[in-house]
Amino acid sequence: MDRRLKSYCILFVLTLFTAVILSGCLSGRTSLEVPDANETQVEETNVQLRMLTTMDGSFASSGIGNEDGYYSLRFNDDGSANILYTDRSSRQTVYLSNQISSSHDNATDTSWIEDGATYLMADENSLYFVQSFVGRNMEPTDKIWRLDPNGENRKILMELEPNQRLPQAVASDGTYLYMVIETVSQDASSSYSLYRTSIASGKKEKITDLAGNEFLIGAYKEWLVFKSTPAFESMTESDTCGALFLFSIKDCRKQLLLKWSPETHYGIVHEGRYYYLQCDFDRRSAQLYSLNLENGDTVCIKSGLPIGDSLDTTYFEGIYDGKFLYYVGSADSENVLAIHYAGYAVSSSDGALEEVTLTSNFQGETYVKILWEFKDCFLVRNGEVIETKVLEGIDGTSYTAKIPAPQWALIAKEDFWSNNPNYQTISPAVSYTHLRAHETRHDI
Repeated sequence: MDRRLKSYCILFVLTLFTAVILSGCLSGRTSLEVPDANETQVEETNVQLRMLTTMDGSFASSGIGNEDGYYSLRFNDDGSANILYTDRSSRQTVYLSNQISSSHDNATDTSWIEDGATYLMADENSLYFVQSFVGRNMEPTDKIWRLDPNGENRKILMELEPNQRLPQAVASDGTYLYMVIETVSQDASSSYSLYRTSIASGKKEKITDLAGNEFLIGAYKEWLVFKSTPAFESMTESDTCGALFLFSIKDCRKQLLLKWSPETHYGIVHEGRYYYLQCDFDRRSAQLYSLNLENGDTVCIKSGLPIGDSLDTTYFEGIYDGKFLYYVGSADSENVLAIHYAGYAVSSSDGALEEVTLTSNFQGETYVKILWEFKDCFLVRNGEVIETKVLEGIDGTSYTAKIPAPQWALIAKEDFWSNNPNYQTISPAVSYTHLRAHETRHDI
């Protein structure tokens, strides 16, 4: 072989090798499109992902907050919804409206959502709500809307295809939203893929395919955190059921961190660590562990923790004020609809165990639920109030009904952990707005 031919062969091999490397992490798609020139570019050396949805990504929430207040959805009987805002300093809930006086039930009101909403999200600059509903053409359509923190400038950021569904977990790096989308084929089978959507343009790009049992539960730096569960049809007694892995949005690497046995495990991502409760096989007690997402180091924080008969009887509230909070439920022998909860808080730093004994009563639930954590206090649901509503019967006639609604309050962190019910009640929503006051805040 002459020298010229050898040169051509070497050049061909190098070109082929480069192409394989560039396309390797995006198998299942053609290519990852380059963002438009007018979009904000993310510095790869300083990627900071964070979840916009709830603590573990598996449950949607109708409320989301920041350091000054809390946004929530009010669901109306006609299928519409309103966005409310609870101001921390004034302890007042108002409609997120641009009108001083309004019935809050028409398109001129910025708080009103005609077709309703499923849940809320927020970042430093915008508020988002997600819709999952049946449209006029009887085809389900999922949408993400983006709006200003004061409710104005509402527009559709992303609309999925009729055969696509948006699960409840969404992360963001400030430039893109990251989410897992389910696509249903004509034979009713489903496939799942990780997508990113530009916050500036709404352009959607597929990153990689996922298995149907892989769920987005957290985010840290450049990594999306996924939890996998076994496919039901493949489960056997010898299966290792669960797994935790990281996915890098910079180079699409997938890194396995942890595996566990079935029905013995629950965990959440918090500030670069994965905290998980591991049950003993006899279900008599549990251990709380902390796994460092960067180096994989695992530490047992506390052993011998109280647990229910299974994780099905245990409710995990989250990590608040540096404490892992959970409740163990037991049925009421006299009232089958009521469940009593024993609360426990474990310090994530030293493993100190505290009992949480504050109680409430809302639709059979007896624990005080934390809605949002502020710097020095919690916003909680601590009971219920009875609202009188005018409803329409099937014959078209109107009637009044008394409907239980949640009672909200603020409580100092010290009082909550000391089981001192020193609540500051939140006033219910009223038909006016503090919009001008909100506009002076940089991050309502």
